[in-house]
Amino acid sequence: MKTKLVILLLFIFSNVYSQSYFRDGYLITNDNDTIFGQIDNGKLIINPFKIKFRSNLNSEIQNYSPEDIYGYRFNDGQFYISKQVEMNSIENIVFLEYLVEGIVNLYYLYDELTPRYFIENENGLYELRDDQKEILAQKDIFSEYSTYIKKSNQYIGVLRYILSDAPELRPKVDQAVFNHKSLMNLTEDYHNYVCDDEKCLVYKKKKEIGKTKIGIKAGMTHVTTSNNISFYSNLTRRPIEEGAFDPSTSYDFGIFVNQELPFNYKNLSLQYEISFNAWELNEKIEQKSIIRDYEVTQQALNNELLFKIEFPIAIIEPNIQLGGFYKHFFNYKCVIISTDNNKEDHIRIIEGEEELNVNYFQKYDAGLAIGLGTNIKITNNYEISVDARYHLGIGIHKGELRTKTFVVYIGIPIFNI
Repeated sequence: MKTKLVILLLFIFSNVYSQSYFRDGYLITNDNDTIFGQIDNGKLIINPFKIKFRSNLNSEIQNYSPEDIYGYRFNDGQFYISKQVEMNSIENIVFLEYLVEGIVNLYYLYDELTPRYFIENENGLYELRDDQKEILAQKDIFSEYSTYIKKSNQYIGVLRYILSDAPELRPKVDQAVFNHKSLMNLTEDYHNYVCDDEKCLVYKKKKEIGKTKIGIKAGMTHVTTSNNISFYSNLTRRPIEEGAFDPSTSYDFGIFVNQELPFNYKNLSLQYEISFNAWELNEKIEQKSIIRDYEVTQQALNNELLFKIEFPIAIIEPNIQLGGFYKHFFNYKCVIISTDNNKEDHIRIIEGEEELNVNYFQKYDAGLAIGLGTNIKITNNYEISVDARYHLGIGIHKGELRTKTFVVYIGIPIFNI
């Protein structure tokens, strides 16, 4: 079962980047017309060759290439236009992110995990490069030769040339860093230096604080134990076979807090849950003429921290979940019923911290949590969630007794902040 779940999750993760996540925005046609709708541009990684567009939630999805349109823009400020640049020694028309529009324009392209910047003036488009080179050198005359990585800083020379009519900015040019913030600030400073009557446009992403959902959850948990362990008592030590403890099924009640992560991609969130449930484990040991029935009961306060990725599809939003859990046990009780062919039944009740720590179970369980779920939209402001999750515990009996827990529950958000 565990192997199947791992294979399923790997399959899902392998398709994460191919899934669609549409955001409100508009297209700009080659005739400078505007078409409003929803755009998916490859989600976490920008696709410079194609975008998906739909007019509304129920309309047909259309593909657009950089040759088809002038550009597109999201309502949060991100703006992309078609430009011809060199990629792998071939000239291609691609979508570049428009960072700054002014006397000079600044663009960005994420190309095969490599950030690329372009600056444009009236004479054309120039790439800002910061290539890395390997060099062989000595620290001193007594050291052996070693390989070092050195950055070329070629972009500094290009900036000096493009911005040469603003000599007072030369110190800032020489100190420019090869990243969004530094290059955007420098480009904006240059515009303000040479132009007094026209404002520079900066297409920065809006720094949105993700939404917070607080709600209640209720469901069922099913616990099994496994893996080559030894069960201790004051009288005997005996290996327990796989699944010797009977499975335990109980109710689960709790609350959850879901926080969208501030990446301007609302399908990513972090969720914390705390819930209450009870366990009852039973096991029988036969040794010669003595039969002992062990009935272990305890209550658990379960804490989970999960990373969730959602894939909106119309009124449903499937998601995958990955994180960890920590259970704290309390109200522990172990009842041992010993039966001897030559004696009457004897019942012994064990409770308290001493027996909990020494002879039977630890006060906690922790491990990996993975799951699948979906949010179902009832109205624009109301939804319910259905989740199925698998917990693989580290060990609740001196690290030897491993738990496998299956959880199914329904969650209802009460507050949306």
